[in-house]
Amino acid sequence: MPIPIILGVAAVAAGVAGVGAGINGAIKVSDASDKMEKAQNRHEKNLERLLDDRTLTQKEMDELGKFELEILSSWKKFQDVFEKIHNRPVIKEFNKDGIVLPACDFEKLKETSIRARAIADALTGAALGTAAGLGVFGALSVVDKLQGIDPTSIGKMIASLSGDATTPNATFGPNGGALAVGSGAIAAGVGSALIGGAALGIGLLVGGLYFNSKADERTKEADEVWSQMLTLEQECNRERKWLSELRIVARVHHQSLNKVNGIYQQHLVWMDREINIFGRQDYEDFNDEERIRIENTSLLVSLLNAMCGVALVEKSVEGKTLPSIRKKAVQDSIEKADGVLKTIKKWGDCL
Repeated sequence: MPIPIILGVAAVAAGVAGVGAGINGAIKVSDASDKMEKAQNRHEKNLERLLDDRTLTQKEMDELGKFELEILSSWKKFQDVFEKIHNRPVIKEFNKDGIVLPACDFEKLKETSIRARAIADALTGAALGTAAGLGVFGALSVVDKLQGIDPTSIGKMIASLSGDATTPNATFGPNGGALAVGSGAIAAGVGSALIGGAALGIGLLVGGLYFNSKADERTKEADEVWSQMLTLEQECNRERKWLSELRIVARVHHQSLNKVNGIYQQHLVWMDREINIFGRQDYEDFNDEERIRIENTSLLVSLLNAMCGVALVEKSVEGKTLPSIRKKAVQDSIEKADGVLKTIKKWGDCL
């Protein structure tokens, strides 16, 4: 066969091989781009779910924190009513059936009440989640730490505390991190390789093989992005589970508080009516059952005060993204509350 013909056949063969490599590379690039797009979309959905869970948790903690503030704010009214009773008894520590509660420190209760009211007023109209830190770390604990703080700065301080409490993992940024990888550079390379190879068979072979190698790099990059997405998805799911558990614990704690507070408010309304409206301001004017009710009111104040000091999570530990949820502490608080309510009933509550 004449040499020119041989060269021509070789050139055609090379061109076919180059086209084959180019097509294979194009398929790889297309598959890699699809995979990266799927990874990006899946990651964005994971972020949406996480942000929704964070918002739900902030709302739950916000409501709990504000509720605890309202409870603490009521101590002043209780003290004002109680102090009008002449010859009133000295309320001692409660210690029965394994339940121990300290005696009411009326001066401290009054200070706490005034400070709680000031904080509640400062948080009026605040954005969602601003008071979440009160619910997470216990309103009483936070109120005690804010002594002497300018009321105008209280909202900002609690908001920063709330952010730490309900967004413990900062891995997930709004832009999706490393998953936002573009395909423009390699797409441009595809066009250059195919156009360059159209002029000569050997050039097409070289261009096709070059493009195929670049496509392999794209495939590897897509695999890395997918792997990163899966890793972030695990972290995302781990935090979502943590947030879900925190909401459950907050809910049962809130329910227990609400039950005890409802009974306390009934007692307080009765005391206010008897003392301020009916003018029964001497302890001797009350019968035995009514005296027990007055003592029970003081007992409920001590109980609620203790419950409002229960933190739902441990303080953050360096290097630990998700602080431990204090399930046992909350359960112990609920059991103590139930025990006190049973004791009150056993003593002959006359409501």
